[in-house]
Amino acid sequence: LGGAEASDYLIKELQKPVPKGANLDDYGDTQAILRSQAAMALGRCGNTNVLGILEQVATDETQFKRVRESCNKAVAKIRDRSQSQTK
Repeated sequence: LGGAEASDYLIKELQKPVPKGANLDDYGDTQAILRSQAAMALGRCGNTNVLGILEQVATDETQFKRVRESCNKAVAKIRDRSQSQTK
């Protein structure tokens, strides 16, 4: 967990295009679940190097709503951890 190889794989999953015709509001869509979990795993890793990618996906209106929400949570988790380490 947290290694470069794992992060690279998770990032690739997040950045895959959403299938044509997918319902972006479908929280139960398999792709939405997988990508959401990828975002949360990146948040748990705490690597600040992935913040830009998470923020980009979080604001991508062509991405599943569930994934955007998970990316926002992951960003908050990384920032909180980073701030607590600098205190």
